[in-house]
Amino acid sequence: MMRRIIVWILLTVLLAACGRAAPHRSAPAPDSDHSAFRSADVTIDTGAVTLAGTLLTPLEGTPAPAVIIIPGSGAATRNGSWNMYRSIGEYLAERGIAVLLYDKRGVGGSTGDWESETFDERAQDVAAMIAFLQTRAEIDPDRIGLIGHSQGAYIAPLVVAKHSKDVKFVVLLAGSGQKVWDQILTNERAESLGNGLSEEEVNERVSGLEGQLRFLQKVQSPCRFFKAHYLCFVLDYDPAPALQALTVPTLALYAELDTQVPPDVNIPLIETALKSAGNQDYIIHTFEKANHWFAPAELGTTAEIRELMQNRNGYDFVPGFLEMIGDWIESHWNSSRAL
Repeated sequence: MMRRIIVWILLTVLLAACGRAAPHRSAPAPDSDHSAFRSADVTIDTGAVTLAGTLLTPLEGTPAPAVIIIPGSGAATRNGSWNMYRSIGEYLAERGIAVLLYDKRGVGGSTGDWESETFDERAQDVAAMIAFLQTRAEIDPDRIGLIGHSQGAYIAPLVVAKHSKDVKFVVLLAGSGQKVWDQILTNERAESLGNGLSEEEVNERVSGLEGQLRFLQKVQSPCRFFKAHYLCFVLDYDPAPALQALTVPTLALYAELDTQVPPDVNIPLIETALKSAGNQDYIIHTFEKANHWFAPAELGTTAEIRELMQNRNGYDFVPGFLEMIGDWIESHWNSSRAL
């Protein structure tokens, strides 16, 4: 995918200059009740765009604690990423925790365009969702937290650092401590090694990709002017300042076989940043034999993930993944009504 960056940039620049086609919008699911929670479609006016979401709320125990699940990169929807986010949401809702899922800008039922959105704008969207939840009678406004997956784990600390003092906890799922530039190259190296390439071949691929990134860096100004490609807005992002300001309780989960955010590279960076922040309440844990989506895996490569998606029968997480998230959240809220 990364090797098509240059062609994609040129094409999207032309598309931006000539006008962009309207984004595909899927029909929203009807409001419904589950045996343990209620599901309702909602809209959130951020002041810049209108986001479409689904709010899962427990049938009992309201006003309930709540979490917002921040999806990863790309055209993510509230039910996207192999239904990972919906699966997490339903599990937590069954445990009495309300969950807000949403479509990113320009996909599903949301307006705007995710490809021209900066990380800071993504964080502003999440801050608007926090404010929205605080107006809901079924939500406890003093017990709202964030769960960010992959690129969403870049966003969650940024929300806390710059846009909202009302976040009471953060869960980072496959969260990178590297700059975006470095994370892309790390991903390429890990993926290539996972596919059995020799060290010489890996170095050649990483070097070629770095050359493409340097080209992209040179055309960032016109790329941003035409709002042509989201990498133009995030390539130089460094998560360290936001992580070094993250003092709320933090749970950081990683997958042993993750080629996109390898734990051996990122855990030391995350832990160093949290210690620098003076964070007194954090846990970092790695799940064995798991891929970037925290599903059971043998290799963790993109090719294996595609095969698993084609042959899936529902969504299966590695044992203990959902329970660790639910138990950790409950342990904090059971010890104090307000974190």
